[in-house]
Amino acid sequence: EYYEQSLAIWKAEGDKHALMTCYESLGGVDFQLGEHMRSIECYVQHLTLSQDIGDGAADHEILLRLGLSNAAIGEYQVALQFLQQALSFYTELNDNRNRALCLQHIGAVQGKTGEFDLGMKSLEASLKLRTEGQDKLGIADCFQEMGLLCYNEQDYHRARGFFGQAQRLLTETNDKGSIATCTMHIGATYAAQGELREAIQQFKTALMVDVRDANWAGKVDCLNHLGVAQTKQGDHSALQTFQLAANIMRDR
Repeated sequence: EYYEQSLAIWKAEGDKHALMTCYESLGGVDFQLGEHMRSIECYVQHLTLSQDIGDGAADHEILLRLGLSNAAIGEYQVALQFLQQALSFYTELNDNRNRALCLQHIGAVQGKTGEFDLGMKSLEASLKLRTEGQDKLGIADCFQEMGLLCYNEQDYHRARGFFGQAQRLLTETNDKGSIATCTMHIGATYAAQGELREAIQQFKTALMVDVRDANWAGKVDCLNHLGVAQTKQGDHSALQTFQLAANIMRDR
């Protein structure tokens, strides 16, 4: 609401620089809320104003955000165009941290379009940059994305290997939310192979890792994975698991 009010004020005053800042902030809020179409509209408005006044200082960041927003709604080809434009900017700036980030997202999107080999190549390039920069969290992110690509290719053993590498790095950084997500992914590989007992153990471990953080984004997904595995084992506690997931969704 604050940004909406600011937007109206700056529109009335015709302050294009202030409008750009407002659109950028609104786009970020909308993205966090899952309002991806609105975030895209805000970022496009930002770029339009930037072109009008010839101020492209933050365009690379906006292009990256447009890539992520379009990927979130399944517009993968559009997302790739924006991400590759952002990558070009960061390459010119010799900004290896954001180059690595762009390559990671490009690899993830390429995987979703069925371009497994291209996706892995992009992720390996991101991993190389992050290894050179000794970015442990970034390295773990790359391993997780590699695991997801392999999972989608039904190469569950290889996926589990990547998730395991990510998990070990995340344990060192004590990023509990990411540890829980990674553990859930490991459980999903076991579930996909029919190893339900091990899958259930991993899902329960994931829920325990982050038990103090009710806002863990993957909690509902993990509970649903657990409920499905329990159902396949004939475990009637699956009903309680699904109910807990439903309660969390209701209270959000």
